[in-house]
Amino acid sequence: MSESSRHLPEYNTPNLLNLLLPHNIIPLAVYSLIFQIARQYVKNKFWLKFDKFKRYRLQNLTICWVHAVVVGVSDMVLMFSHPHEIFHDVIDWYDPIAAQLPLISVAYFFQDAVDMLRYEWSSYTLELLLHHGFTCAALVLPAATGKFTLAAGWALLMEVNR
Repeated sequence: MSESSRHLPEYNTPNLLNLLLPHNIIPLAVYSLIFQIARQYVKNKFWLKFDKFKRYRLQNLTICWVHAVVVGVSDMVLMFSHPHEIFHDVIDWYDPIAAQLPLISVAYFFQDAVDMLRYEWSSYTLELLLHHGFTCAALVLPAATGKFTLAAGWALLMEVNR
C-alpha cells in the first residue's frame, strides 16, 4: 500500500461505536422487533399441521422469504434509481434511506440466529451462524462509516435470487 493511500478513509479502521448512535441503534431495534413480531405471527398462524421440527423450519423459511422479498425489491429499486452511482461512486455515496437496507438485514440475521439457537442445533446451524456473523460484519460498515452503502447494496442483490 502506498503512503498516500494510507490516508484515504476507506483504509482506516471504522469506529464501530458509531453503531450505537441513535440513527443506527433505533432502526436496528425497531427492525428486530418487527422481525420478532412477524416470527410470532407466523408461528401462531402458519404451518400448524406439520410436526414440530418441520413446522419450525417452514416458519423460519417464511420469515426468510419475507426478508428476501422486502430487501430484494428495495435493493432493485435502489440500483435502478441510482444507475450512475452504482458503478462510479460505490465507496462514498451515502443516503440515510438506502442505509436502512443493510440495517434491516442485520436485524433479520440477528433474529434468525436467535431463532436457530433456540430451536435447532446442528452442523448446519453452526455454518449458518458463521454466515450470518460474517455477513453482518460487512453490512454494518455503512452505518459505522457513512460509506459503502452501495457496496452493501451490491451484496444484498443475492436476496433477489431467493
